Amino acid sequence: EQSVGFSVFGLLLYCRLAYPGGAKLWSWSSAPAASAALWVIVFLPLFLLDWRHVVHWRYLRENRHRFPPHDSQRYALVIFTEFGYKVLLCIYLIVRQFNQPLSLKMVMLPYAVGYMLQFILGHFVPMEEVEIAE
Repeated sequence: EQSVGFSVFGLLLYCRLAYPGGAKLWSWSSAPAASAALWVIVFLPLFLLDWRHVVHWRYLRENRHRFPPHDSQRYALVIFTEFGYKVLLCIYLIVRQFNQPLSLKMVMLPYAVGYMLQFILGHFVPMEEVEIAE
């Protein structure tokens, strides 16, 4: 699923940036509404993968007694911060007014913070003495 999702994303991104078939074929995409819609379509496979990640997170949460402590919270933190990063990146690419006050470093901040907090939650939070089913 993930390889198909990322492959479709890569193909759509290629079409959006490289204009295969020539610029005349893609001239309609220069309109603001068309450009915004195309960016959403490009990121759609990644958002669909995010939905799959939410389903997996619900499974981890419902069966948390079978997994290490805080595993579902760590996974939720990663998927929701990745989702926030993708939404901010779409907004950054669609709305040109955000390009000045919002740098790409600021757009990537949720992604970086999510992975740092996930690492901290996994390595520095004291674990309870719980038997984990094998």
